Amino acid sequence: MKVRGVDYVQYDVADFAASVAFYAETLGLEHTFRNDDWGWAEFDAGNLTIALCGADEVSASGSGVIALAVDDIDEAQAELEQRGATIEREPVDGEWCTQFSVLDPDGRTIYIHKRKDGTFGAV
Repeated sequence: MKVRGVDYVQYDVADFAASVAFYAETLGLEHTFRNDDWGWAEFDAGNLTIALCGADEVSASGSGVIALAVDDIDEAQAELEQRGATIEREPVDGEWCTQFSVLDPDGRTIYIHKRKDGTFGAV
């Protein structure tokens, strides 16, 4: 089997409406599909789709983490703070990247990330 790429990353969410609002309004991702009857929404994150699925039980621990690539870390942090995002961890400047993290409505970590070489996605 040869994997061609990632079609989407799915997060189960406890409060579908709050999560859709967070990913659309706070993070500023574009809706590409939404069906409230199914409790399913998809967002364009550049090189992959983030899918939200309404669920009865959600655990932030043990779930995956997504890193969203940005061009300017300071600008991204200022925008997210202005939009009311909870900053979990202040920016850390590492050898290969700079990143900070915010929490979504279910308490999951989302990294806001910038590679030093300017690339993003698969390299």
